[in-house]
Amino acid sequence: MQLDWLVHQGNSKIILLFLGWSCSSHTVRNFKMEGYDVLTICDYRNFTNSDLIPAILKNYREKAVIAWSFGVWAAAYLSPQLSLCHPIIAVNGTPHPIDDKYGIPRRIFQVTLNGIEKGGMEKFCRNMYGWPVTEEELPNRTLPELIDELQTLNRLSQNSLPDLLQWNHAIISEQDTIFPPVHVMNYWNEKNVPVISWKTGQHYPFSMDGIKILQQLLNS
Repeated sequence: MQLDWLVHQGNSKIILLFLGWSCSSHTVRNFKMEGYDVLTICDYRNFTNSDLIPAILKNYREKAVIAWSFGVWAAAYLSPQLSLCHPIIAVNGTPHPIDDKYGIPRRIFQVTLNGIEKGGMEKFCRNMYGWPVTEEELPNRTLPELIDELQTLNRLSQNSLPDLLQWNHAIISEQDTIFPPVHVMNYWNEKNVPVISWKTGQHYPFSMDGIKILQQLLNS
């Protein structure tokens, strides 16, 4: 697991930003929120650095979690370390990321994995962003590393996961072509978590409009 400071300016508030599969701090390099330090968390091939999180959180008066895509599962996986965080916001994902009811259907996941192994990341990134990608928008991690991470997530996420987090909000992008929006809605409705349905949103939520929605939730 990789922890990187995106913003580290001695603020009294922090956002733990759990990213999706294949991502790094480079993916969200333009994300900032006034008054917050921002720590990105990604690369879920292992969780050897997770014990650093409680020590980091001790330095902050307010502690928020924004978990996106497969990062929603990762945040739930680490829920005992996040018990003092508020608010906790899920974006375009659930704690059951590969699931025929609550996440990516298993058949689609396997097709996606096969396609990445054969053809690389460009098609996936185009679907993630919702537009033709530039070289700058492709992952800055190696393809074998990304395939290893995806296979690890597939294996780990099949285990029963007690979701102990008190989720405060869920954002669902209606144009998401990675996580079926109806599946994501199924999960959060069953958990009685308030949902914001973003009509024009893609799977990648860190556009100007997406950041405005997140800012409103953090300030509510």
